[in-house]
Amino acid sequence: MLFRSVDGEKARELWYKLGDDSHINLIVNTPLPPVEINIDEMAAAFSGGIDQFLGAVQSDSTLRQTVTQNAERFFRKGKLFGPIFRTNQGPF
Repeated sequence: MLFRSVDGEKARELWYKLGDDSHINLIVNTPLPPVEINIDEMAAAFSGGIDQFLGAVQSDSTLRQTVTQNAERFFRKGKLFGPIFRTNQGPF
């Protein structure tokens, strides 16, 4: 069974690159050229986004209140063993 995106010729293979190694998916054959995802770049962008988010939450009390309310809806309080994020900002 093909997904609609593959059948509709909109799908692309994802090739993962970590350091000098590329990891290619040999099973899927899609009509569009592959997209290479550089894991190092993706991790750096994600980390930078977390730093920006935590900085914004620290400096904006209204945003901090919204974030806290949303976090309390989705997460239960409990014991944490180790750091949650490796960021420059630290927890808010």
